[in-house]
Order: sequence, then C-alpha cells, then structure tokens
Amino acid sequence: MLIDVYKDIINPEVVLPIDTSVGTLTLKEPDVCSKIKKLYINNVPEESFAFTLDFSPNKTKKKIYSKLSNYLNPKNKIGINKSCDLVILFKDNNWKIILLELKSDRPVKLATEKQLINSELFIKYLELMIAQYYPETNGKINTFNKTVVVTSNRNIPKNSTYRPSMKPIKNIINYLHTSVLSSKEAHIHFNQLI
Repeated sequence: MLIDVYKDIINPEVVLPIDTSVGTLTLKEPDVCSKIKKLYINNVPEESFAFTLDFSPNKTKKKIYSKLSNYLNPKNKIGINKSCDLVILFKDNNWKIILLELKSDRPVKLATEKQLINSELFIKYLELMIAQYYPETNGKINTFNKTVVVTSNRNIPKNSTYRPSMKPIKNIINYLHTSVLSSKEAHIHFNQLI
C-alpha cells in the first residue's frame, strides 16, 4: 500500500500522528507570532498519512529543516526552498494529496503559492523515487488539493468559506477562513480541505 511506502521513505521525525480512534490530526505551529498554536483537523479518513515540510522540534522552536533541500541555494531570491506546513496523503477511490499552509492574517498570495507549488514538486519527486524503488506500488498521485487556512477573512474571496454543499474545485488554491478560540486553537473538518 502506498501509505506503507511513504512511511518507509519519510523521516519519522516529520510524521504527524493521526488519532485513528476519533480521526483527528493535530498540526502545531511553534511560531510565536502565530494566532493558531494548534489546528485540529477532524474526520481524517482512516487510510491517511501526514507529515510536515516545516519541521520544528518543540524544545528549541528552531526549524531543523529550514529549506526543502540542502542542495538548493538558500539565498535564492525566487523562493525555491519554501514549503508548506502540512502534507496529507489519503485514499478516496484514488490516492490524493492535500497541501496545507497555515496563515494568521493576510497571506501574501505569490509567496504562499510558491510554498504550495514547491511542496507539490517535492511530492512529484517522491513519486519518481517510488516508481524507481517500489515498482510494485502504484505511487501516482491523482489529485493535489492546495489549501491555505487563515484566521482573518480580510483579503479572502467571499466564496472561500466552507459549506457542506460545495463541490471541490480542482487545481486552485482554496483560502479557508477559520475562527480561533481563546486557547489559540482552531478546528476544521477534513472535507473543508478537499
């Protein structure tokens, strides 16, 4: 199964556990300026695997992996080393990926898009590796959903608020507004991301 392959190739330090008893994934944001310290994603499908491309251990608050690759120039002005906060691999008839970036207020559209595009390119690189080293596994990802979760509805299109009757829109970035509790926590439903 593709999840087993990802578990084999992704560094265990960056894997985010999913509480399968309730289907909840918790994304922690160590940045002191962040309005959301914990984002709870509820109703995550059972066949899912999650990891971060923005890893920071709790003790130091410093990012260990400050760039996608040590082989890329860290001073590059285009932003080739930027990445997103969360990657979720899940199965819904076919294998799909959710790329999620958490923003507190006004996301800079171009910079945020780069984070999500670079993350998608990284996953496509993993697909090539899987095809080479795990040929028995069909590692092809059929759909990439790119979502930015923000705490403010300023500068966000009005149709970005989740409604259960909404059909998912493919190949665009979805800006999703969420409310923040006084405990600096927020809750969203998995279907809001797809």
